[in-house]
Amino acid sequence: MKRLFRQILQRRGIGITVIGVTGAVLALQWSGALQLLEWAILDGWFRLRPLESGEPRVVIVTIDESDLSRLGRWPMSDATLAKLLEKVKQQQPRAIGLDLYRNLPVEPGHSELLKVFGSTPNLIGVKKVVGDASGPVVDPPPVLRERSLVAASDLVVDADGKVRRHLLSVRESTGKTMLTLGTKLALTYLQAENIRLQTNGNTRSLKLGQAKFLPLEKNAGGYVRVDVGGYQILSNFQRLQTGFPKISLTDVLEDRIPANLMRGRIVAIGSTAESLGDRFYTPYTNNIPTTWSGVEIHANLASQIVSAALDGRQLLRGIGEPLEWLWIGFWSSLGGALGWSVRTPRWAIITIPAAIGSLFGSAYLLFLAGWWIVAASPFLALIGAGLASRSYLLWKKLQLSHQELENYAQTLELKVQQRTQELLEKNIALEKAKQAAEAANRAKSAFLANMSHELRTPLNAILGFSQLLSRELELQPQYKEQIGIINRSGNHLLNLINDILEISKIEAGKAAVNLSKVDLYNLLQTWQEMFQLRANSKGLQLVCDLASDLPRYVETDERKLSQILINLLGNAVKFTEKGSVTLRAKIGKGKENHNYQLPITNYQLVFEVEDTGPGIAPKEIEKLFATFVQTEAGIKSQQGTGLGLAISYQLAQLMGGEMTVKSTVGQGSIFQLVLPVSIREFAEQAEQINGLKVIGLAPNQPSYRILVVEDVAENRLFLVELLSLVGFEVRAAENGQVAIVMWESWHPDLILMDMRMPVMDGYEATRQIKATPAGQKTGIVALSASVFDNKPAILAAGCNDCVQKPFRESELFAKIAEYLGVQYVYSQNPLSPKLARSEENGNKSAGIVEQTARENLAASLSEMSTEWKTELYDAALLLNEEGCMELLAQIAKDYPDLYEMLKNLLINFRFDIVMNLIKPDENGE
Repeated sequence: MKRLFRQILQRRGIGITVIGVTGAVLALQWSGALQLLEWAILDGWFRLRPLESGEPRVVIVTIDESDLSRLGRWPMSDATLAKLLEKVKQQQPRAIGLDLYRNLPVEPGHSELLKVFGSTPNLIGVKKVVGDASGPVVDPPPVLRERSLVAASDLVVDADGKVRRHLLSVRESTGKTMLTLGTKLALTYLQAENIRLQTNGNTRSLKLGQAKFLPLEKNAGGYVRVDVGGYQILSNFQRLQTGFPKISLTDVLEDRIPANLMRGRIVAIGSTAESLGDRFYTPYTNNIPTTWSGVEIHANLASQIVSAALDGRQLLRGIGEPLEWLWIGFWSSLGGALGWSVRTPRWAIITIPAAIGSLFGSAYLLFLAGWWIVAASPFLALIGAGLASRSYLLWKKLQLSHQELENYAQTLELKVQQRTQELLEKNIALEKAKQAAEAANRAKSAFLANMSHELRTPLNAILGFSQLLSRELELQPQYKEQIGIINRSGNHLLNLINDILEISKIEAGKAAVNLSKVDLYNLLQTWQEMFQLRANSKGLQLVCDLASDLPRYVETDERKLSQILINLLGNAVKFTEKGSVTLRAKIGKGKENHNYQLPITNYQLVFEVEDTGPGIAPKEIEKLFATFVQTEAGIKSQQGTGLGLAISYQLAQLMGGEMTVKSTVGQGSIFQLVLPVSIREFAEQAEQINGLKVIGLAPNQPSYRILVVEDVAENRLFLVELLSLVGFEVRAAENGQVAIVMWESWHPDLILMDMRMPVMDGYEATRQIKATPAGQKTGIVALSASVFDNKPAILAAGCNDCVQKPFRESELFAKIAEYLGVQYVYSQNPLSPKLARSEENGNKSAGIVEQTARENLAASLSEMSTEWKTELYDAALLLNEEGCMELLAQIAKDYPDLYEMLKNLLINFRFDIVMNLIKPDENGE
């Protein structure tokens, strides 16, 4: 007994919650806030209810828009109406309902119509009893009124404009009760079945055959304090599978109806034309075309009454208020019980939808049985009680948890103090470590920035002066060759420095894309030449396959593109033992315009490197682009660090592209690089001067002044010598402050500005110059030797462009031409390289030299002695560059053109071309 009492006390809060929620929902319902929602649910029940079987007892004669067009007038003449009624009488219906107001004569034919009215005992006319928004009071035809063959045409419309209730009768202003048209027609029909209406004055109930009618109460179903004047019932619309037969006025007048269609049935005559405005919304209405006419509603009421009286069809009634309160209280209690008992989300997902489904399912079944019971109110009670009880339960648990926390507070306080002290000590240690790491990172960044500048600055002087020395025409061939070795070695060292600093920039998050004009043909030729010798030494075919519509000039980051492709080609050649390595370059998919109408931007190029090597296992592909990860073949080769592909992958992403790989073990791999590039309009001269050396300024041009601002004396001297040698007027300044003074007095056309200098750096000097109107017209090209110099910051300071040191003299002259519009005189280069495309005959290196140049070279070689050519062939076969150069020195004076052409091939390590040129003659002997 004590246990039961304790459980009751524990659940007392749930009971209070359920009662409170029920009261709140009832108050909300009583206010009328849920009335529209209940009406909408009732409309849904009607639409869900299946169609009924049975023969229709009502025929509707309609007057639609087409009938109005044929009549040519409205209202129709009395003669036409009389003819219509005569046609209907011939069918011998039990009752005829005329849902048309005819209180005034409409000539011609009024006398004929009166005769028909007087001779038709089952004809019922209509009267508008109540004057409202739909129209004033309209009297019936006098003849029919005298014979008590008049019914009310009034309808009841809810606040949302829909008909859900029917009037069986209405009280006139004289106090007399008048039946409505549907009721009058049904009673007339049932008289033939000897069924009479029986009334009960005490309960106001009506008995008609098997049907019992009760008047609608003001709070029945979902209604709240509704006006129930007259004798109202809920509409239980009848929808038969065959529907009510509808015959147009024209068909009746022209005898186009079956002979016995109306015999023994109710005939309702009325307008269905939309233009006459006699249209009403019902629960079945979704849009204007689905509205019902007044005659259809009266006909449906007559059918409902007849079916209920003869067949016992259910009438629709509302549940009384006490039962409705119990109904809402039941679902509120169920919601409270679920909120109390359901403890897991899984059960909540199952039980809550099941409870909601049971609620609406029960309401729908009751509707089918003839009872309208509310659904929105119990739904709110179910959900509200569930949430409230769950909240109450959680609140109780929180109270319990709070009490437990208070019990442990004193014990935990000491532990918290101890833990706080430990964490404080760890935080101090972590802060010190963080500061040390940040200091180390700053030191590393500063070191790399300084080393970048310190390494590039002397290298700029080495490469610059080697290029100046190479211009000396009287220099001995061996000295020129030695200078060339210095230049090539310096460029190799520069590439190594760039690679090291590139890794550092990626790690520091300071890597940037430096866009420039790129000659794809020459770049691809360079890659082919670079790996041709290695491929030949391994017996591999190196194929360079270019799409026919590949543009020659694009705008991208040449160094990063080269770094990626050289890494992919190097790996392919390194790990392939037999077969071939293929480099493909083509236009990316999804581009429809191949006409190259410049400028074209945001284009896409696709590079593929395919090999016939050992392939890569699927499990290795997943981590192929991670740092310090090597494939099984790479580990066996004991070469590489596992950084190449990782850096290439990061560079591809930095350039806005992507790198993917497809591989089959034992068959080979395909690495694909997709990069967005721009194809812009470049000067025509750029296509012609590639590989040519600037030796002077073209005649008939103005004198151009160039100010060189450089703090390192060697670099300053190199630039002055180089530019003066070509023909520019050149002056030099050692820092930004001196540069400003010289700019103000000398007014140069272009300034080459080093960005890092003592006293005043290039940033500040550029800002001060560009701050003046005259400075806005002066072009400034920045010279930077630091890998961490930010190009956007340089441009923001006012510089027009940027060149990174060490630079090639061709790059510098191109920038000068871009901003001054100057034209140059170039040295003649006897050998015009052209990119070799793959040919079907398999000779992949034959396209490196233009066919005309090859023929000229072969013709020149034919004049040389067989002994000399044999020695040259043997030296080339052994890759003996020094021996080849000694042999070339023997013919430098007598055959200077041949000497230059062969030397150019040997400098670029094209021993294979030299051997191919000599071999035909050798074989001939």
